[in-house]
Amino acid sequence: MMVKVVLWHVRTMETAIGVFRKSDELEKLPFLAVELCRERIGVNPCDKRRSIKEYMSLFPGIDFSQIETDDDELWTPDHREIPEEIAARGVKFMNWLRTRPEKEMAVVTHSVFLLYVLNRFAEGCKPGKSNFLKNCELRSMALVDGSVSGVDPPQCPDPEVATTLETSLKLVSLESA
Repeated sequence: MMVKVVLWHVRTMETAIGVFRKSDELEKLPFLAVELCRERIGVNPCDKRRSIKEYMSLFPGIDFSQIETDDDELWTPDHREIPEEIAARGVKFMNWLRTRPEKEMAVVTHSVFLLYVLNRFAEGCKPGKSNFLKNCELRSMALVDGSVSGVDPPQCPDPEVATTLETSLKLVSLESA
């Protein structure tokens, strides 16, 4: 079964539903909100999410059970994430993703988050696959365990996060050059 992973922002939830709910058979596939894959967090009001209760009323077809608090406890008015912090959050997201039982997942998120995740994990991908994504761009990638395929593990600047990276995860492009 395929699961769509979407994040907290109205724009991405609308995009996910608009893209994936176009046929009857896709109606049965679940949507799951995951806070780890949200855009840069902090300072700007646009980087703060609404309450989960509000999102639940707007998007009843999305499962918000992965989000622990109704209010946005990650956002702060005095600190905006730096690239290394976004990448560290991306490592946590990739670890979460690899624990999922599904073989295929679609991740609908923002380009800044994907830029730092792809730069962290997409070594060896075809040129341009870890570049900034265009609006509504789709990329097909495979998450592989480098300990099996012989790929070195990614380096993470955050020692706390790095110790949770149990295997050598890498993204491999599934698209032709």
